[in-house]
Amino acid sequence: MTVRSHPTHQELILSREYQTGKLQRHGKNFVFLEVLPLNIAVGIKRGYSPIEDIALGVAETIPRLKGFENVIPLVLCAQGSYLDKLETIQTVPPMGKWVNPEERAQNKDRYEKHFSMINHINADIIHNHTTEFPHYFLSHPTTVPIVNTIHVDYKTEQLQAVNHEHIIHVALSEAHRKELQKQGVEVSEVIYNGIDVDSIDCVEKKENYVLSMGRMTPGKGHADAILAARAAGYKIVVAGIVQDKPEDIKYFNEQIKPHIELELDFEKNPQDFEAMVSSDKKVIFGTRLGNKKYELFGRAKAFLFPILWPEPFGLTMVEALATGTPVIAYNRASVPEIIKDREVGYIVNNVDELATSIRYAGKISPHACRTHAHQFSTELMAGNYAKLFSQLLEDRLHDEVHRVTPEQRRGRFPPF
Repeated sequence: MTVRSHPTHQELILSREYQTGKLQRHGKNFVFLEVLPLNIAVGIKRGYSPIEDIALGVAETIPRLKGFENVIPLVLCAQGSYLDKLETIQTVPPMGKWVNPEERAQNKDRYEKHFSMINHINADIIHNHTTEFPHYFLSHPTTVPIVNTIHVDYKTEQLQAVNHEHIIHVALSEAHRKELQKQGVEVSEVIYNGIDVDSIDCVEKKENYVLSMGRMTPGKGHADAILAARAAGYKIVVAGIVQDKPEDIKYFNEQIKPHIELELDFEKNPQDFEAMVSSDKKVIFGTRLGNKKYELFGRAKAFLFPILWPEPFGLTMVEALATGTPVIAYNRASVPEIIKDREVGYIVNNVDELATSIRYAGKISPHACRTHAHQFSTELMAGNYAKLFSQLLEDRLHDEVHRVTPEQRRGRFPPF
């Protein structure tokens, strides 16, 4: 791993070679920059960091794809990050997992310093994963194509910045695209998130518990999952973190905590996992999963995903499928795009249907779940981003050669 805290412009100048209007991916290099949020310092063991996992999956995988061997990924991230396979450009200290609006306003200069480093990097593509960068771009324009993957909702004050000729917006599902369009965001492409399916064990033998995993927040529907598991007569493990948000703390204390009969810390005490499996307690809360996350998925009879908000994607559904565990989810947002009803799980509408489907989870083949998960692999995700990057670079070359004006360029996307 190479760390640069203060790169010079000359250090990062890397040549490109074009011929007959096509990007030559052999011999010369092109550079793409992954711009990460400042929530955490990313490392080999990141814990709960879905946005960072996706960004780094793209960065690590594209250079392994055929025809992209000479692509160079750089990662713009917070100080203290450690990535053994990627070159990082570290800017300022991390802000923390969640920063309330007042603190975020006070720390605006931190993101300003973070983004200002982009001016010292001769990147061919900027791939942004933050909500703050488009707004920064208004006062610091660049001609470098920007691919903006939208992981969370934009606030009203950020919407004015998002639609621009140099910014190509990527949604995480067709349902997500529709939600963004309601907000006035012009989405050019849908690219599903992906995980490294082959690195995850598929578990054939299931235990007598169901699982609900995710942040303890109302939209995740953990309370519905508990009610359904009890109605079906199954033990449930509720696993996740409680962020320091007032609404999340209130939700956890009022709707989740009163049901908890046993609380376990799998990172501190890995042996608690077997105690959890054999326990006769009906509602178990798991914090800090450590390396037990995929074992928890894999040995569950079913993964419950009763979302109550327009989830952009739902990566935990794919993680469950990769371990061979069926998913039972509410018919909302991205769910019908990811789950094949009655083939790899069940799509339901309420707590009663959720409870009924738990009883039939054993009819779903773990092998079918695993096979379906490969449709959401890191390789496919990275390949789609690589295609998008290539098309943008070819379009940029075309514009330079033919002197295309901004007015002519508007409305041309989506690029393919």
